Amino acid sequence: MRHKSRIILCLGLGILWGALVSAASQDASGAPWAKAVLEYQSGRYAASAKIFEDIRRSGFESPGLYYNLGNAYFRSGETGEAIWAYERALRLDPRSEDTRWNLSIAEKTLTERPDVTPSAPDALGWIVHYLRYLSSDEIALALAVSVGLFALGVIGKRVLPPAKSFFGKLAGLSMVLVLLTGSMTAIRWNEIRTPLALIRSAEAVVRYGPASSNTSAFVLHEGARVRIEKESGGWVFVRFGARQSGWLPAENILKV
Repeated sequence: MRHKSRIILCLGLGILWGALVSAASQDASGAPWAKAVLEYQSGRYAASAKIFEDIRRSGFESPGLYYNLGNAYFRSGETGEAIWAYERALRLDPRSEDTRWNLSIAEKTLTERPDVTPSAPDALGWIVHYLRYLSSDEIALALAVSVGLFALGVIGKRVLPPAKSFFGKLAGLSMVLVLLTGSMTAIRWNEIRTPLALIRSAEAVVRYGPASSNTSAFVLHEGARVRIEKESGGWVFVRFGARQSGWLPAENILKV
């Protein structure tokens, strides 16, 4: 009971936090934002979620918007949509501990294990773990800086013989950084190539082909994470974990 109260308190404080941190970027939302917060505080969570969704559909995006939207969805019982919103918030602010905390709360209610098995080799598992705290722009910048330092080291060894030792060490160290950031770039590119999606319906039947007449392969439940590999005629071919894959109606998923 105490744990449940803590969750409710965290979500209640979270909606206030989201309203405050996003105040500086609300020019596009204004009064609707304040109304959405008021609806949430009054316990009308579905109404709050609808207003936040309307703000999003108007073209406005921010970590605070998706964070608050996730809270409203979760309190209204829409776990799949809540996890989707938290994931969107983390795309914009990957180091938000508040968002990760609420995401972990929502994931505890899932039927399926929420993690998608990384497509990278096990040896790169630790890279995959820490990669989630970096945006794509930050990874690209790190790779560019690493390549630049390596080039500086190689050129410096040739044009400044007195400092050959220094530039040699710089080239060696930066080569390690190039390999590390290159691996991060490859993993992130694979994530972009096979985008993350979440099951939005209470139950979704995955089939062996893109038609309702095809045989059922397995069943997924609300909030389960899948990777989209291809699309065809209103159906998507998804992969769940390392070994399960099949076709789903596109309406059953939410693309992150």
